[in-house]
Amino acid sequence: MRYRKAHLLITLFAYISLSWLPSASAATPLAEQRGLYQEANRALARQAWGEFQALKARLRDYPLYAYLEYREYAARLDRVAAGTVLDFIAANSDSPLAERLRRLWLDQLRADGRDDDFLAAYRQATASVEQQCHYQLINYRRGERQQSLPAALALWQVGKSQPNACDPLFDRLIADGHIDEEVAWKRYVNALLDHQYRLAAYVERFFTSDAYRQRATNLMAVDRQPATVGNYALLREYSPETLAVLAHGLIHLAQQDAPAALRHWQHYRQHHTFAAGDEKLVTGTLVRNLFAQGHGAAADQLLRDAITLVDARVLDWRLQQAIKAAQWASVVEWSNTLPPAVADSSRWRYWRARALEESAPDSGEIRQIYEQLASERSFYGFLASDKLRRPYTMQHQPVAVPQVQIDELASSPPFVRIAELLYHRDMVAARQEWNFQLHGQPQDSWLTAARLAQRWQWHHQAITSMIQANYWDDVEIRFPLAYREHFDRDAGRARIPLALLLAISRQESSFEPTIVSPAGARGLMQLMPATARETARRHGVAYRNESDLDDPAVNIRLGSHYYRQMLDRFGNNRILATAAYNAGPGRVEGWLRQTAGNLPYDVWIELIPFAETRNYVQNVLAFSMIFAHHLDATEPMLSASEKSRNL
Repeated sequence: MRYRKAHLLITLFAYISLSWLPSASAATPLAEQRGLYQEANRALARQAWGEFQALKARLRDYPLYAYLEYREYAARLDRVAAGTVLDFIAANSDSPLAERLRRLWLDQLRADGRDDDFLAAYRQATASVEQQCHYQLINYRRGERQQSLPAALALWQVGKSQPNACDPLFDRLIADGHIDEEVAWKRYVNALLDHQYRLAAYVERFFTSDAYRQRATNLMAVDRQPATVGNYALLREYSPETLAVLAHGLIHLAQQDAPAALRHWQHYRQHHTFAAGDEKLVTGTLVRNLFAQGHGAAADQLLRDAITLVDARVLDWRLQQAIKAAQWASVVEWSNTLPPAVADSSRWRYWRARALEESAPDSGEIRQIYEQLASERSFYGFLASDKLRRPYTMQHQPVAVPQVQIDELASSPPFVRIAELLYHRDMVAARQEWNFQLHGQPQDSWLTAARLAQRWQWHHQAITSMIQANYWDDVEIRFPLAYREHFDRDAGRARIPLALLLAISRQESSFEPTIVSPAGARGLMQLMPATARETARRHGVAYRNESDLDDPAVNIRLGSHYYRQMLDRFGNNRILATAAYNAGPGRVEGWLRQTAGNLPYDVWIELIPFAETRNYVQNVLAFSMIFAHHLDATEPMLSASEKSRNL
């Protein structure tokens, strides 16, 4: 691992002062350093440089000293000497700060025109596109063209517009005549495949011959007017680039007229060899669109003929169509065609047994499948256990990591830094350090780290580290009873089973209180600010602004109230309420209108249109049983009324 072994005489319980650990005494040097560090950051924010330097000088032995240096240099890059920056990068190679400062430094050097310093600091593996362009430009200008020219042309040929900072390099390539028709052709094709039509129009100016101009016109027609693929005399050369656009056009045509696209596809495949990825994509698109356009027999025949070509997701989709239509014999038939890795999944073994129940109820295979499934800890395993009227199997296998190994990791300098970042609640930096240290490390390193995170009660990082280790059976680490006091209180107030509320938070955030989704949902139960505001108003919960959602007490209270609203709205049905919590109640009501109460509960879940929501519902229901196990509760995953109601 990147960290250096150290023998520090500090244990983590004395070292870290978090809300869940004893605070360090105010009289200890560590407590004093923490206060000085916070003062230094406040001085830096005010740009009180003299005060900052005085405070920084007193913190040379503090684990986060490099963070003060980084923030100082980042704020004053135009005044920092090259040697100072390079020394910092070298001294902090065991931290993500080194490459972060390098990127900022390279941008500053590029802006200042300091080419020698830029070359000295450049590193290809972490360079931005702008920096790569500038690096190639410097080398090109200095005559290093054997190496720089191919790299520069590769930067130009991508199928999207590059940043403006690349223009000086590209202008030089054009001025020196390096963008010939062959080079331009590759970019033209890439632009078409990415639907970047303005870029394609720009590239056309580099076609000086009638032959290339006509080729461009023909390929544009194939892309924009897909029926053009039926003109077999149109394309006279079939390079890999041309075949890629042709496959692209066939995919577009399949969405409009799948039978015609199938005829043309069969013609072209007789004469040309397409890339394997394009074959898979075209075939899958044809199957789906033939089926959607009412040509089910043709779709199934194509699927049987090309069973080794299609993506497994196409077979998944075909099985779902058979389940939706209650064509149980067809489900059995198609399940026989699944690749072994897919056929052996809990999902498709369950549906094979369900299909056999409906189509061949005397089959001895049914009980055999359910017996196997019931030994697994999964949504489908729990359904099988219900079928057999057996207790759920947890398969708990705790991770065995010696305490000395965890202590050694905890006392290594990078993880001492992480502990201090957690104390200061700099969660983003703590996660970045954690992932930097463990990136590319073997399973045992991730398992040791997971046990350390468990010790620190950093639940999110313990859970995600177990995922990285590909270790699934330590259910105590993966499903902790986190924030128990808050969940206990609000589960009772909202009349929601405690295990179910814990399961929602586990699925939503893995118990990370400050996490924010790309859509803006925040905190343990991933509430959108608008939803939180309305829920707070409705239930009289004190709520000022979205930052309140980082407080576990507030977040859990609002999340539990909102989930209670979903339960009330959907007749206390946990399947529907959980789907609504994820996808919104309006969507769930729309799905219910479409199915008109005709589907058994397990079929309805299987056919949820959004894969994310389908997995969400299954996970929350299964997780609730794992938490129930921790709590010594015995309620079933679904009640008799939930199972008996068609949706």
